[in-house]
Amino acid sequence: AEKNGEKGRQAVFDRLMVPREVDILVRTSGECRLSNFLLMQVGYGMIYIEKNLWPAFNLFTLAKILLQYNFYYPDILCKRTQTHEHKE
Repeated sequence: AEKNGEKGRQAVFDRLMVPREVDILVRTSGECRLSNFLLMQVGYGMIYIEKNLWPAFNLFTLAKILLQYNFYYPDILCKRTQTHEHKE
């Protein structure tokens, strides 16, 4: 049953506009909702909620997000590895 579930998940991924996992999803304007946007792709990535609106998003903000991702990357990688090992 697990293999059929994985095939179904892969079939869904193949039909998405972004058919692979996303490492970082940045949501501007401080909104904490995603409205089903990239939910499957960001399952083992980082969701970053930025309070500034998109026009105020700048290189400093991006650097701050990348530093935070770098800090959490070992945890993210561990979760992805555990999940992929469990599926096999």
